[in-house]
Amino acid sequence: MPAAKRLLRIAAVLALSACALLPSASLAAVCDVEATLTQVSPPALKLLSPWKTNALAGPELTEFKPSQQVTREQYADYLERYREAHALDVSLETAVDGLEKQADGSWLVRTSKGVFAAPVVVNATGYFGNAFVPELEGRRTTRIPQLHFNRYRGPETVRATLGKNTGRVLVVGKRLSAGQVMRELADAGFDVALSFRGKLEFAPVGPEPGALGRAVLFRVGPKLEGLALALGLKLPRPTMEGGRTKELVRSGQVKTFANVARFEADAVVFEDGRRERFDLVVYATGFRPVLSHLEGLVRLDEKSGAPVLVDGGQSADAPGLYFLGLDGQSTDASRFLRGLREDAARLAARLAPATK
Repeated sequence: MPAAKRLLRIAAVLALSACALLPSASLAAVCDVEATLTQVSPPALKLLSPWKTNALAGPELTEFKPSQQVTREQYADYLERYREAHALDVSLETAVDGLEKQADGSWLVRTSKGVFAAPVVVNATGYFGNAFVPELEGRRTTRIPQLHFNRYRGPETVRATLGKNTGRVLVVGKRLSAGQVMRELADAGFDVALSFRGKLEFAPVGPEPGALGRAVLFRVGPKLEGLALALGLKLPRPTMEGGRTKELVRSGQVKTFANVARFEADAVVFEDGRRERFDLVVYATGFRPVLSHLEGLVRLDEKSGAPVLVDGGQSADAPGLYFLGLDGQSTDASRFLRGLREDAARLAARLAPATK
């Protein structure tokens, strides 16, 4: 099969459908799907949205119920079965080194396994492949161990890092991931503190919506978010869960601190001047797009680190280069599988005439 058609087929069926979590993918879908899912998320992680909003196009390959929340391992296995069922020519464990724009407007994609040619390129490296850690004074010289959420697998990670079952842990962040780490470590017997910028907010706790309610939430919600973005409205960011997480903070069991100002050899100094000792710091500070292979091709937003886009996900600087899986690209769900699936379908339809 010609390279361009092979790349298009992969993009339309897999890369354009399921690469929001993949760390090293282009139109050629050069990535290791299973390794990515297992490296950037804790084993107990489940997809927040129901199965029906994450299943890819084509015949159903599983026995999952439409409202079921599957685990990361189950979804990784599903992607492998999907690739096999559709006989997709996906190059695994292949690094994309760079892109070259040709005189006729097409692209050459340089990889660790050779050079591919394509009329267009879709960069689907997603949102979760590049852990962001703020560059704080003293962070690289302090004796305090540090790790990012992408390396956190549960309390056992902290026990292994510290070599003991107790200790004082500072969690940096204020959204869902920070709340998850804080709660798990507190319940496991660690002395946990929380550092964050601004105001700490908690999501309201209500009754479980049930299968029908979840279906409505994850179908209608993204459409409303897309409308809000089109109107230039600012969307609320995900907040920390309420319930047990909120109680840990309100009761004082988890102490709160201002944003970290700097590190000393064996202590953390906060912006309000307080100085505290910790055995470990866990960053729940989010991610940035994986774009090192596009250096010199695209401009990046200084705040988000995302490429500047126009016209439905196309690079403002490199026509023929498209993106999927970026935070807030079309809805607030665009960085997640459920949102990426919708964005991918629209982009595939748009690209079809240009890649025949």
